[in-house]
Amino acid sequence: MTDERAPLLGSRTAERAFAWSVVGFLLTFYAFPLAELLGIAATEWIALLAVTLPTIGAVAIAEDRRALVPSIVLVYGPFAAALLQIVTPIYVPVPYVEQLLVAAVGAVALGTAAYLVGRSLRLLADQRR
Repeated sequence: MTDERAPLLGSRTAERAFAWSVVGFLLTFYAFPLAELLGIAATEWIALLAVTLPTIGAVAIAEDRRALVPSIVLVYGPFAAALLQIVTPIYVPVPYVEQLLVAAVGAVALGTAAYLVGRSLRLLADQRR
């Protein structure tokens, strides 16, 4: 990979982020029906964990001198699954489009914020050395 694309995509980090995003999507998507089947009223907690844990992972990706796109992608899968399970579309009549678009916007916002936090932590750690 050329040096120009490394800050954006990373080196092999994007593939891992895509894979973990899919795993996060599946775990989150099926956690809601499983909780309902078991009689656990934990929708808010599942949604909170589905967004918080990948965001922490995105901070770790960025702190390890990785790239922006993997940070965004890692957050997208679980966030999209949570929105598909708990949000009813209002504005767009096509099924799932509204939730996936909102998830994309949210993932860009959370992933970028996580990237900035992770890079800041790395810069602070480098200055202390």
